[in-house]
Amino acid sequence: MLPVWIVVLLCAPASPRAAHAQSAPPRTDTLRGLVVLVRFADDSTAGDPAVLFRGWPRFPDPSTLPAFARSLLAPASEPPFPDSSLTAYFFHQSHGRLLLYGDVIDSVLVTRHPEAHYHRPQGGFGTLTQEILDRLDAGGVDFRRYDANRDGYLDHLFVILRHAAHFAAGRYRWSGVSCLDARCGPGPAGGGPSRLPAYDDVQVDWNTSGSILLHRTPGNILPHYYLVRLMAHEFGHDLWAPYFNHIAPIRDNDVPARCNRSARGTDCLGYVLMAGAGGAWDTRGAETISAFERDLLGWIACPRLTSGDHLVGDLYTTGACFRHDLRGSLSGRTLYVENRQRIGPFDRRRRAGRHAQYEAGLLRTTGLLVSLRDGYRLDVLPADGDLDLTIHDSTYAGDLYGPGASTQLTPWTRPNSNGFMHYPPGYRPDWFALDAIRHAGTTDGALTFTFIDDFRVAPVIREDSWIGAETGGRPFTGPVRVTNGSTLTLEAPQTFSRMMHLDAGTTVVVAPEGSLQVARGGALVLRRGARLIVQGRLYLEGLLALTPGAVLVVEGEGRIGASRTP
Repeated sequence: MLPVWIVVLLCAPASPRAAHAQSAPPRTDTLRGLVVLVRFADDSTAGDPAVLFRGWPRFPDPSTLPAFARSLLAPASEPPFPDSSLTAYFFHQSHGRLLLYGDVIDSVLVTRHPEAHYHRPQGGFGTLTQEILDRLDAGGVDFRRYDANRDGYLDHLFVILRHAAHFAAGRYRWSGVSCLDARCGPGPAGGGPSRLPAYDDVQVDWNTSGSILLHRTPGNILPHYYLVRLMAHEFGHDLWAPYFNHIAPIRDNDVPARCNRSARGTDCLGYVLMAGAGGAWDTRGAETISAFERDLLGWIACPRLTSGDHLVGDLYTTGACFRHDLRGSLSGRTLYVENRQRIGPFDRRRRAGRHAQYEAGLLRTTGLLVSLRDGYRLDVLPADGDLDLTIHDSTYAGDLYGPGASTQLTPWTRPNSNGFMHYPPGYRPDWFALDAIRHAGTTDGALTFTFIDDFRVAPVIREDSWIGAETGGRPFTGPVRVTNGSTLTLEAPQTFSRMMHLDAGTTVVVAPEGSLQVARGGALVLRRGARLIVQGRLYLEGLLALTPGAVLVVEGEGRIGASRTP
């Protein structure tokens, strides 16, 4: 189920290397769905003009279908499919392995009783489902058409309720449930007969034969896209049932540092389809199925990263992704790298217009999305450390990596490439980095980045970074460059055996608990406009070169000496 408060839309590069082996055969199926739009007999709500009645006003003729209804599923099984349909959504992202097409009943079904009749103790939404099926059966629907995979069960019935007064009154807090009797969701709607009769010798399973969705919820501003995404989510409970109900976040780290949906940033997750109650607070961010989710179903192959340049196309349109299996203290965890662009219909975002502020659930910015997997748990590693997808129409470029935002993810950025803001005491990192994230120069939004297996060898610091005790005192034996206006903070003793070069506009801070030792034969070079702030210790066995206009400042208890040893 998907609680309402988490579904608000306000909704030369190297060629890819060999793909890793899938843990299970790809999930494949052909299914024919049936969509029925339902209005309770006592639903007299006119709609909300502020959001254009959410696409389903109360017409003089209550049986009139809303305009979006016939676009939810493709009616035929042969591609091409309407790009914004649920059919295309799954067909495209599964690379043709999952075909879900079907029909929409051509009029709104008005229930025989008021809404309260379908609540406990009188019944439950299972009673509503049976009434719907009985009336469809009496109307001539051949249910054998909706068992396309011939397993003897109804493939999927989508029941879309126009409005539910008990939901509006807060008596239950879900906007969709993945079962036809609502028992999988809390509240008075759960219940009904223990089993349903067969229709045309086709059985109906309460849990896998359908879902119930609410149309009139606060998140439904763009009904077509909202409902397709919600349908995909509820249907997804069946697809990902072997792995999770909702994806759980990784809570034993400090990423994200903050989140606008929870007091604990580590409780939040975005850029996935299957976040929700009992798992992570859903910050949304996009409507595309993540590489992690697609990988579990065998719908995507993410090659392992090797040293060098890599080109990655848009995830929705190309299915491109990469992975790196961590080797340090996080051995057994996997990093996913994917490219999110506004190419798929569900990730476009209008930047202006009357209701633009409500579209924050869609893709806010573009670039590389980096996520960390631990078993079936997942974290997004946002470039600025925060998942903060507010409902306001404002510029936000904090989650994704790329030009104009953050161009590298290293062992010393925050978050770092191991999935922390701050390393736990005694932690042994994996020293890889994603560096020089840049546009590929194509029109399809492709990005290029450089994978560095050991960033300690000759690091180029392009983003604000913090080096601490995790290095274990190992000297930097190669050249180090600080560039791109970044600040490097040394929080523990560090030794540099070669050249440390500070470009114009950069800063190195030696924190009170840190030290910077320039070893014999090494050099510390500050260009014009560079700054070195010494709050701890600076030991100069090698050369210090200050270009005119460079600044060296000693603050507080800071000291400069010739050697760390007496």
